[in-house]
Amino acid sequence: MTLIFAGLAFYTYQSEELGGIAEKESELKKHKMIDAENLGDMRKISTTSFKLIREDEFFMTGSGELVDGFRLQKFLDILGRMRVRRYLGPEEYNLEKRKYFFDKEALTLTFEFDKGEIVFRLGRKLDFDQSFYMEVTQDGQTKQMVAFDSSPNEGTYDKKNFHKNPEKYLRFKTMLSLKENFFIDTHLFRNEFKTKKIAWKSLSLNNLRNRAFSIDLIAQATTPKAPNGMMVKNEAINNYLQELINFSGQSWLKNGELEDEVASLTIERQDGSSSHIKVFKKYNTQPGSYIHLVEENKILAINPKSIKLFFKKAQDFWDLRAIPTKRPKAMKLSFPEEKEIDVEFNYAKAFKALSPTKIAGEAVNLAFKNLVDLFSVEADQISDLDQASDLSASSYVVNWGGNKMIEGREFHVILKEQEVILANKKLGYKLHYRLDNLNGIGSKLKDFFLK
Repeated sequence: MTLIFAGLAFYTYQSEELGGIAEKESELKKHKMIDAENLGDMRKISTTSFKLIREDEFFMTGSGELVDGFRLQKFLDILGRMRVRRYLGPEEYNLEKRKYFFDKEALTLTFEFDKGEIVFRLGRKLDFDQSFYMEVTQDGQTKQMVAFDSSPNEGTYDKKNFHKNPEKYLRFKTMLSLKENFFIDTHLFRNEFKTKKIAWKSLSLNNLRNRAFSIDLIAQATTPKAPNGMMVKNEAINNYLQELINFSGQSWLKNGELEDEVASLTIERQDGSSSHIKVFKKYNTQPGSYIHLVEENKILAINPKSIKLFFKKAQDFWDLRAIPTKRPKAMKLSFPEEKEIDVEFNYAKAFKALSPTKIAGEAVNLAFKNLVDLFSVEADQISDLDQASDLSASSYVVNWGGNKMIEGREFHVILKEQEVILANKKLGYKLHYRLDNLNGIGSKLKDFFLK
């Protein structure tokens, strides 16, 4: 818990008038609000409205629900921004004057450690600036102070009244009034997230936008399969699995009526168990984005932007490059009514293209470099080839003969107003590239050769 509770060095005096680094460190140590160095591990965090208890390396709510570590960290990070402006002396504070500093039902925050306890009590806000009164009790000693939130200011404020803006004070007050529900872990695959282990056999995804597909996680293969000569991207699969186990919603909801199903995901595990997840756009007639965990019969409200995770398609996991290398050795270029031209490439010092026969003239290096780059980067999407009509629009043909890895791979280059298409007649597919993502692609013989 050292990392998660780094904020308990938090309420520390800060001064812009301190001179050197050594003097600053001395002053900071001198004005620490608390000393948590010798208290051991943190065991419990509580207010009047929530209780978080540590079990092994995790925290649980008082009702036994797993706590989301990221939400707890965010809570502690805000606390870590608190600073002491000054301490109250006996001439300023005493029990008779307490009612001017603290309400009878003042909000408290308690941290329990192996070897002690620290209690924070929030007082009233000062009228003339953003500071507020705070009381801290540790080792039987209680101190009163003027504290402030040093976090950056957000949003737009009235400059005239900014110096006494209550927003940060109210945020802190709200934090101390949070309910346990705020901290409950909302990860979709809670067990996998908690253990950091993925013992899955396969997953199947279906959504309204794309054709249904599945991934065999053992064989690292998709159904439908990638076209012949095209590889599956193992990294893309692994990244998707990480996105799934790290996926967290906004809050758990009570059982209700779900409508407008837009996607579904099925997970098959290696132990024979499975999980079925359905994504909906309405909950009790309210529009939004919601996930139903079928086996657990639980509903999770999610951020609408995160729903894209369930709109994947099979080709997102395919290597959509026309050729699997950035340094092909040679190619053949064919224009209508022109002889086929052999072109070789050299990468020794700088990219250089040349035609051994020189029947077309001197090769333009930049034009061929742009063409090689096009073939060696991933397309934006893949589609089926309609051979009857698609190839008639071809400007020229590129054949990657002379390259052992890609021998005989041939593509028709089709140039359209907003995209470039590489059509493979033999394998029956087209690769689509958005034109705004590419450097200039030649369209005529004279773009590639100087006579």
